[in-house]
Amino acid sequence: MIDNLYAQRSYVKCISEGYKFLADNLMMVIKVMTPYFLIASVMLVMFNAVNTHVNVSDMAGQDIELWEVVVDAVLLILVVLAFAFAYRRMYVMFKRLCANSVKPETGDTEKAKPSYKKMCKTFFKYFGKIVGTSLLSLFGVVVMSAVVYLPYVVATYAYFGSVEGEVNFGDTVLIPTYGYIMMFVVCTLCYTIINIFSVAFFATLLFLYGDIKTR
Repeated sequence: MIDNLYAQRSYVKCISEGYKFLADNLMMVIKVMTPYFLIASVMLVMFNAVNTHVNVSDMAGQDIELWEVVVDAVLLILVVLAFAFAYRRMYVMFKRLCANSVKPETGDTEKAKPSYKKMCKTFFKYFGKIVGTSLLSLFGVVVMSAVVYLPYVVATYAYFGSVEGEVNFGDTVLIPTYGYIMMFVVCTLCYTIINIFSVAFFATLLFLYGDIKTR
């Protein structure tokens, strides 16, 4: 699917190819990555909920229980593991897609695994291009995610603002009892969609790698 991975291209071309990859293969990315990103998003929302509960309790002058700290720490670890597993799956997906890509004819020396010193030298040699490409591509992901992030912001601030108002001032905006479930679902979906958008960023880095590898 990405036969031109190793073609010479500018960093702008790398970015356009990365986003084009997501657009052309969106259904495949959704099918492959959604289950993994969904699990990671659920873990992240649960961590945010528990962490916010701890913060609200602290603002209300209540003692923070040991179990709350333990649950908070365990959920944080699970969030890291879930996202690591999800991005590992994305790496496998990219690797399979690149199996049939057209590679440059560079001789037998290309087969040898590069040393750490050589990798560092290559990184600093193309430092400007790597940073420039990464920042521009990441900016595109942020812009796309900002729109999807709005429902998350509204749902979160509405619910936790109500909770904080009731705890600190004895007043509430009367969010329904099912408001927490709605917030949980909305936030999980928003995180999942944002993570799918992030595939474009990693695809851009893949084309950047192909360009540097050719050079």
